[in-house]
Amino acid sequence: MLIPVSRCLRTVKALEYAKQMKANKQNEVTKRAVIASVNTRSLTNKWSDLSSKLFWEKRYANSMHADFDWLVDGDTIVSHIWQEIQSMKHISKSHLDILDLGCGFSNVSKRLLQLSDEPIHYVCLDFASEALAFQKQSLTSLGLGCNHRNSFGSFIVGDCRHLPFKKNTFDVVLDKGTTDSVMKHKTDGLKFAESTVIEGLRALKHSGILVQITDEEPDCRSLFLESVFRNNGMQFDIKYRFVCDDFGIEKNIFFIRNKKPS
Repeated sequence: MLIPVSRCLRTVKALEYAKQMKANKQNEVTKRAVIASVNTRSLTNKWSDLSSKLFWEKRYANSMHADFDWLVDGDTIVSHIWQEIQSMKHISKSHLDILDLGCGFSNVSKRLLQLSDEPIHYVCLDFASEALAFQKQSLTSLGLGCNHRNSFGSFIVGDCRHLPFKKNTFDVVLDKGTTDSVMKHKTDGLKFAESTVIEGLRALKHSGILVQITDEEPDCRSLFLESVFRNNGMQFDIKYRFVCDDFGIEKNIFFIRNKKPS
């Protein structure tokens, strides 16, 4: 049976159309893959900026971030921190010395001063002066809102990897996402994170406690800490508990103590 030429032409055109549609679809898939790859690299670059002083200075200069507590809100974690501090029965002195590494715009300082029935010397350290200005204003406005009238604050520009403090200075060293941030550095993340931990422990009294808040998996963070201790001949006990933020996202609070407090 002979097939009309017109039908043959329609068939050829249909095949060509189908072929073109398939090619277009493949091009679209390729295009999306390229975009996804670019976005992934951009995201990686974005997170790596967390170790940059410039990133935080720009962030703190933007007033829209003034009420944003990085990683997790202080209200979610402060009761757990204070509970651990109260377990330090061996402390008997005029006040508690607390260092907040990379304090940022966190409200942990304010909440602890409102909660504590003991006088606290709360030291805020950050490499961004905008963060320290925020903390100074926040704690000054707190004023008589402190639970103990002899509590006071200090505000120091500094680098968490090279702390301007002598050994055995603080009862508590608080690290809320600071190690996490420096760990994001593209080439020296682990080195910077290890320096942050070592410096925090150096400034800690033998009977003190280092508190780390992180969104890293507990097993991963524990292995990292253990490697730091092993590489530097340190002996510390590690325990952790998890909390959930307002969005139901799990965060972990690590409590690190000297195995042989003097």
